[in-house]
Amino acid sequence: GASRRGSGEVQITTVEMFVGDDDTPVRRCRTGDRVRLKLSYQADKAIPQPVVGIEIEALGGTTVTAPTTRDVGLVPTTIRGSGALDVGLPWIDLLPGTYDLHTSITDFNRAHVYDNLHLAMRFDVMTGKPYETGGLVTLRPEWELDGLDP
Repeated sequence: GASRRGSGEVQITTVEMFVGDDDTPVRRCRTGDRVRLKLSYQADKAIPQPVVGIEIEALGGTTVTAPTTRDVGLVPTTIRGSGALDVGLPWIDLLPGTYDLHTSITDFNRAHVYDNLHLAMRFDVMTGKPYETGGLVTLRPEWELDGLDP
């Protein structure tokens, strides 16, 4: 199950996943889907320059990606009270399998952990487009068969 560590001044309270324009939370999507993650939080006091991150891990422990708000220069001056952040994933390049989503909130320097929610959500990716049979992600190959009949 989920486990949490950190000082706790701010915590991720819920994590939801939505596919396309549907407002119904789900725990599965398809390769190629447009996905939105909604991370709700509660801050007991004002937290200066928090860095929010997600980590997607394949079942078995391989980290597929671990982006943060700091990576893209989107660090709020402060957060307080309750609120939510959306993470848009315009094209899921994950191949079919089961994945774990972890969340974190740290200070700007990533030295102090306010909240780290391990196993915030487990979700499944089903076959979609493009179709591939091996690996964790698609690189969207464009094959050319010069002079060969397909």
